[in-house]
Amino acid sequence: MNLPAFWALDPLLKTHVKIFTADIQRLSNIPGYDEQFPDFYKFDTRIISNVEIAGTIVGVEQNNTMIIYTVDDGLGTIPCCNWAVRTYAEPEFELGQSVRVLGRISDYKKQRQINIHEIYRIMDYNKEILHWLQAIRLRESVYSQPFEIPENIIAHKDELVAMLKSMDQDMIMESEDSQAKDVEIPDEQAFLNTMYKYMEDLAVDGKIEYRAVPRQPAIQKIARQYLTISIPAASIDYNKIKTAIRHAFDKLCRDGSLFVVDAENDIYEIVRLDGQLRDLILDIIRNVHVDQHDIHHGGVTVTYIVTKVQEDSRFKSIDWSKVVEALQLLVLDSIIYQVNTYEYSLLQ
Repeated sequence: MNLPAFWALDPLLKTHVKIFTADIQRLSNIPGYDEQFPDFYKFDTRIISNVEIAGTIVGVEQNNTMIIYTVDDGLGTIPCCNWAVRTYAEPEFELGQSVRVLGRISDYKKQRQINIHEIYRIMDYNKEILHWLQAIRLRESVYSQPFEIPENIIAHKDELVAMLKSMDQDMIMESEDSQAKDVEIPDEQAFLNTMYKYMEDLAVDGKIEYRAVPRQPAIQKIARQYLTISIPAASIDYNKIKTAIRHAFDKLCRDGSLFVVDAENDIYEIVRLDGQLRDLILDIIRNVHVDQHDIHHGGVTVTYIVTKVQEDSRFKSIDWSKVVEALQLLVLDSIIYQVNTYEYSLLQ
């Protein structure tokens, strides 16, 4: 039954499905729901989001937000991203080791990957073979069998769907009746800027959990205002609002305003001009040697600083203007000074 309201009744939706990497690469999003549910995938007759694989580590990459293990199970390879690590922590696993990985499937820059929930070393190679046998057997006996929604739910499906829609509408009405002040949202950039300001207020120690955001009446209100630019107000439901908010998170991550600190729990950190970005800029200026071509008259050029900032995975898409704004704040705080229009140096 193609009713998203009842998908969660299938226990496989959140189960770590034993599977091969080749099958993961072939998965497709749910037709007609790829934007609304980008992390749900069709596997035979079932909808899944989490998987379990077993294989050998054939690649290890590390940056200051995660470690990426490329795992080969004999039928293909897939990158597995471990976000739950301390900055610059030593990789726990090495090339050539066999591992079992449990995590959530996602797509990043058109590449399929697994965001790691748990990863374990396989000491007994028979366990890797056991995983293959279980994956084959479960696909034949479980994954390929359609999930049957209980008859009593089917009998009342229209009333249940209407009830769920009513609950969504009640949440939207609560948003409309809230005390949140009206904000002009003429375009997407205004929506993103306003979202960022609200998230700054909601963040605790600079961190914010995604699931806490869509239920905020003020944020629902601005999302609804943004959506009315392109679709009729009467057609806006809670799912459309959540989708708009999720897209805002993705775009704010891409432009360097947010970065993921815990993918499993959907936790992000707010990038503040007077926080991580400032500290990174100071490190860049300190680490530049006097004989480098990017120093003139004792200053470090803006071009060099922006380039080095964008090499950091947290800020790879950050806009030039944000870096310049952070530089100006450092000047105002008398930490650096402007040698000339395009060069900065530390105060001695």
